[in-house]
Amino acid sequence: MSFIDNLKSTMKNFAQKTSDVVEVQKLNLAILQEKDQVKKLYTKIGEEVYRQFLLGNDLGFNDKCNEIALLEAKIEEFENKIMKLKNTKKCDGCGSEISADAAFCPKCGTKAS
Repeated sequence: MSFIDNLKSTMKNFAQKTSDVVEVQKLNLAILQEKDQVKKLYTKIGEEVYRQFLLGNDLGFNDKCNEIALLEAKIEEFENKIMKLKNTKKCDGCGSEISADAAFCPKCGTKAS
């Protein structure tokens, strides 16, 4: 086999390997995208289970739902502390953060309490 034939063979193998690497990367990306969709569906399922818990329906996950409720209460407590430090409050209409001395919400126009 001549040097040129050897070089051609090597380049052909290299091109095939490069093509294979690109294909593997495309497939890995597709796998990640599908896994991301699965995670989104898991999240939607979890949100629906928690919504049912809040409505009083027992789907067998009350322990976890109670943990979520406690965490949400802590989050709300932290948010209230932050608003107090920033001299703001939540709008009763849209939930936006507004100045504590605002008479109306600048976003939705609801009268501030």
